Amino acid sequence: MSLQITLTYREPGVKGKVLLLFIHGLGAPRTWVEPGRDWIQLVATDPDLEGIDTGLVTYDTSQVISGVFNIEGEIEILGHRLRVSKESPLSIEALALQLKAKLAGSIYRNYEKIVIAGHSMGGLIGKRFILNEYVNHKVGLQRIGGFISYATPYNGSKFAQLHNSMINRFQKHKQIEELRSNNNFLDDLNRCYADARELLNSQFASIYCYGDRDNVVEQGSAVPHMGHSSTYLQAQALPGDHGSILDLPQGHQTTNYDLLKGLLLDVLEPPNPPTFGIKRNQAVQETGAGLEQSDSPLSGMDQPGIISGNILEQFEGHRQALERVFISRFRDEDQIRNKIIDSMNEVFQKLQATNEIKLRQFLKLYRYANHQLAGGDDGLRELLELLALVHLVYPEWNFTEPDDLIQLPNLRLDSERWVRMLFSQDKETMPEVVIGFIAKLFDSPLRPFLGNNVGQDLFPYRLLLENINPESLLTDNPENLCEHCNAGRKVDFSNILLRFGRNSDSGIFNGLESNKLSGTVSISCSSCLRQVRTESSYAEICKKLRKVI
Repeated sequence: MSLQITLTYREPGVKGKVLLLFIHGLGAPRTWVEPGRDWIQLVATDPDLEGIDTGLVTYDTSQVISGVFNIEGEIEILGHRLRVSKESPLSIEALALQLKAKLAGSIYRNYEKIVIAGHSMGGLIGKRFILNEYVNHKVGLQRIGGFISYATPYNGSKFAQLHNSMINRFQKHKQIEELRSNNNFLDDLNRCYADARELLNSQFASIYCYGDRDNVVEQGSAVPHMGHSSTYLQAQALPGDHGSILDLPQGHQTTNYDLLKGLLLDVLEPPNPPTFGIKRNQAVQETGAGLEQSDSPLSGMDQPGIISGNILEQFEGHRQALERVFISRFRDEDQIRNKIIDSMNEVFQKLQATNEIKLRQFLKLYRYANHQLAGGDDGLRELLELLALVHLVYPEWNFTEPDDLIQLPNLRLDSERWVRMLFSQDKETMPEVVIGFIAKLFDSPLRPFLGNNVGQDLFPYRLLLENINPESLLTDNPENLCEHCNAGRKVDFSNILLRFGRNSDSGIFNGLESNKLSGTVSISCSSCLRQVRTESSYAEICKKLRKVI
């Protein structure tokens, strides 16, 4: 069977602006539309995604070739269902060429943008199609609006290695051959991607995901890269194994779907080219505020002024994307929409005019990890959105000085209030983040101060936690330590240690004694901060923001 596309219009008989293609993996043509996890239906019923048509890409594929036994279809072996074909299916390279031919036809060529979502081998078909456009004529790349892959083996799969060692001597399976590590197809794909990456990233966003329990495609294979590059840290961790990474237990709110939705929202309203190069005095005039000179000895290394292009470009891209999100979310609430967008733009101007050293020091404190170096999602989009909400009620906020030990919190709200914002790089649970953070302070010069607050607040400021493990945020989960999720009750740190400390082998609890570190900790989760967006009154939004912050 040659490659086919089953097209579904968002509005029957009316072609949309954007075509979203779902491409399945090896031997699993129903991956995207299985009972209980129909991605096409989810997109079709999402009120924010008007103008998105979907195409389900299918092709001949199997895990086993029957050969002389003349078997075809699905069989069950040791409790596992396997798809069997009589002959070796087409190679991934050939399928990518067939996809190109299909999309060049009259049915599809008038779509403004095409977004590709691939699972497992389907991601390789989509990526090879994009790279072919890059190699042959870069004009074709203008049609690509975005790319996301789930559990795609860019550097090979354990399943393919096992197949090669046990079965390959009896049969040749083109698709599985191309899934082996270090084969010619994957090597060529990764070399081509290394050459094309800069251009591709400048034209559309790509997201790479892996399952945290996937023993078929591991994190190190889920991002295209060559050799021992650290770029695999860019992969997004999602709950599940190789198949359940696509499960949708929370429907539209499931993280795997939300990543795709964010990509689509960015495509529906194409941003204007970012404007850069704003002069420092121009930024001061626009914000109406002067710039603080840092007393830090580091400040002599670089003059206060505009943030370097790399960070600023990222913030600008997130600003444009969030503006479209706010417009869609508050379509019928003009005052709220305009207030939040204005607040975000003022935050962006403030970031433009910020001393770069101070900003980078903030980001270093903001991106938090207990177990590994900072990697993966850098949290800039989440940061910009949170700062926009903070700015509504504390417009004079500022980053604290990087060399001042007293101002340990990394965001000063006003003359009396501070907050510590922590973006969990590892998507840890609340107890892990809180205990790990205090453990680091316990080993710092602040140790004498931590033991003097018996019966009082252990810290004089609030911890605002972002990118926490989603299960930890459930209201009925004891790991949820948020004061607002728990009816205004602060948590006692000694109780956190007693309840969670003994259940971890991570080592972050070493040296902490609960009887010496009692006292409450004020904790807010970013979800509570964002829930104010559901209010229909601007005054009520501000009231709840002050309460959460």
